[in-house]
Amino acid sequence: MMRKLKSSVRKDAIGTRTPIKARGTQPAGPVLLGDPFLEPVESLDTILAAHPFLRGMSAAHLAMVTKHASLQSFNTAQELLLGGEDTDYLYLVHSGQLEMETFVPGRGVVGIETLNPGDALGWTWLFSPGQCHFRARVVEGAELIAIDAAELRVLAEKHPAFGFDLARRVAGILVRQLQATHKRLVEFYGESE
Repeated sequence: MMRKLKSSVRKDAIGTRTPIKARGTQPAGPVLLGDPFLEPVESLDTILAAHPFLRGMSAAHLAMVTKHASLQSFNTAQELLLGGEDTDYLYLVHSGQLEMETFVPGRGVVGIETLNPGDALGWTWLFSPGQCHFRARVVEGAELIAIDAAELRVLAEKHPAFGFDLARRVAGILVRQLQATHKRLVEFYGESE
């Protein structure tokens, strides 16, 4: 799913629409034809290359990822990962906000970490069968890049350099989630004293 970038137009005294030069740089990618007043849309290639999780990945490795990625929209309050379920995708947050949560007996659902654009969600998919340990809920309507986990595992086995690069990036997710969990545990036990 492609999304249009904000269009800027000026109307003159008789109502003729004239495009206004876009602010900043325009992303590379396909242009929607048929309406000269629309700006180019972001291509999935451009979005993936700019995402912090994949930034700096070689062009060849990025091309492998792109073949198995799609941009998906999620509504506010929608859940996309549930504890105990298999994880089929690595999600990269493009827009919106998500909350990682877990159930704590006697306390109910507790937020662990808030995810924003630029964050990555999920690491258990790397180990088949990967089961999610937390719940992910959309706090603010979100666009996520979903990358097929089974295909990533196949590519990692087939191309060791890609596999190493991917594992290094996933380790970064693990470190961030461990730090967020540690911080939440300190807050949790500090509240109970």
